[in-house]
Amino acid sequence: MRITAVRPAISWQLMFSEKLFFMMGAKGRLKKPADSLACTPIEGETNMKKPIIAFATACALASSMALVACSSEGTQEPAPDASEPAAATPAEEKAAESDYTVSIDALSQTTDYQGKPAVVVTYTWANNSDEATSAAVALMAKAFQNGVQLETAIVSGGIDNDGYMAEVKPGAGTTYQMAYLIEDQSDVTVEVSELISFDDTLLAEQVFTLA
Repeated sequence: MRITAVRPAISWQLMFSEKLFFMMGAKGRLKKPADSLACTPIEGETNMKKPIIAFATACALASSMALVACSSEGTQEPAPDASEPAAATPAEEKAAESDYTVSIDALSQTTDYQGKPAVVVTYTWANNSDEATSAAVALMAKAFQNGVQLETAIVSGGIDNDGYMAEVKPGAGTTYQMAYLIEDQSDVTVEVSELISFDDTLLAEQVFTLA
């Protein structure tokens, strides 16, 4: 009777141990595939990552090139507007501040009383000062040919020289002519400045072609 009572207890313990061993073994086997899946990349997933990485690299390069282009465009200076008037030169500014305004209107060819070739230049001037004066007192006109100053001439047909000596009140002006002997048919440069001045600022300048 004692032996019969012991055998069922041993049988129950063996069954419980075998079941526990089976469950632990199954649990270990289930973990192993999961670990292998986590550590071993899937072939399809690897192939998909390659084009994604290439696309991201291309986008980064394109962004860098765009930033460089924008930076270079920002450093460029704007082109000057062709419609804007050109800034006045210092000589033009000084001429604008003068008490007299002068224009060199025309040049014509003629001869002096001896038949030598000459030219007649027509001037117009205005007195913007506070006192009455004449062109003969206020202005000095010169003509050049080949860089050499020309002599004044007395022409056979006469010239309109009354406005040169006439006294002009402030705000008024006159037109007058002066004649010069020429050496050849090269260009004639005519210049007008103030008779009394601390510099060589020109009030007017004109180049005439004879030939």
